[in-house]
Amino acid sequence: MVDPFAITKYDRSKSELEEMLLFCVLVAGKPARRTAAQLEKLLEGHNNQPFARMRKYIREGILPDKLKAYGFGQYNRLMRCFAELLTARLNLFQCTAADLDAIHGIGPKTAAFFI
Repeated sequence: MVDPFAITKYDRSKSELEEMLLFCVLVAGKPARRTAAQLEKLLEGHNNQPFARMRKYIREGILPDKLKAYGFGQYNRLMRCFAELLTARLNLFQCTAADLDAIHGIGPKTAAFFI
């Protein structure tokens, strides 16, 4: 689970980076502690593969229902953002703010937050 009080962790694993990027996208304008808890529930049973879990939700057509069930809001933006993010094949260890900013729904603040 993302700890909103320990954001500056520089030795994250691939799965931790995936979860952190999802958190960065979801937390914009919302309480961090609540968003972290909601994301944890959304990814429940993800076996340390957050992007794989999100791909499964998209493939099964249940991501909108999941987002609504946890009250994330901005569903159209999130759906498009996650679809682009999951097909972008970014190297999260080396991506730049410009790489992230090119994805719909990720602006300069969110990109800088993740980087």
